[in-house]
Amino acid sequence: MQNWIDSCQYLTKSRSMNNYFYFGINFRLQIYILNHILPQYKMLDKAHGIEHIEYVIARSVKLAKKYKLNVDMMYCIAAFHDIGMLINREGHEDYGAEVLKTDEIICKLFNSHQIEIMQCAIKEHRASYKGMYTSIYSKAVSEADRSFDIYLMTKRSIAYGISKFPQYSYEQHYKRTYEYLKEKYGENGYSRMVLYFEEDAGKLEHVQEILKDEITFEKIFYICYNKCTEGNK
Repeated sequence: MQNWIDSCQYLTKSRSMNNYFYFGINFRLQIYILNHILPQYKMLDKAHGIEHIEYVIARSVKLAKKYKLNVDMMYCIAAFHDIGMLINREGHEDYGAEVLKTDEIICKLFNSHQIEIMQCAIKEHRASYKGMYTSIYSKAVSEADRSFDIYLMTKRSIAYGISKFPQYSYEQHYKRTYEYLKEKYGENGYSRMVLYFEEDAGKLEHVQEILKDEITFEKIFYICYNKCTEGNK
């Protein structure tokens, strides 16, 4: 009984920190993720920080319910999918899969077959992944990790640019962001919907139209850049 009371007290504290508990997901798993995994993302740039991970978790849970997947697994995959960035951005999907595999708590909560599926999902989550997906879990987290909101994708790109290239001028950040978004989301870009999700339907086409109209994109960039840098002025 005392453990349950302690857990409920933690629940209240977690809500005040903008972390969310989900009904139907292993409570111990959520406690562990909120206590020991999510805080590590504070060390990353804003584009890959806690806000992004919570975004991917929320979408992953919805996709798990839609496709009747193991929601504990999807929650865990989403929580770990970018953890490898703490080691290195390049190849972070492989580093992240290894971190998951060697996590003692996760190994107690899931069997070896589940861990193997989750490892593959983390390895295959990037939009640039060109191989065959090992399972629907890989497709689900990859879709959950995508955003077809022009404002959100622009702010994330700017946030990464500011962290990686703090010496850049406004014009340099604009050029880098515009070229990156066209390469990823443009008509010939590599980011596509890999698993049908109502929230994303039709949004990519809208983004592509905006990216073809640079005058419109310039206005969006201006708004997003000011939002990302308002605390630095």
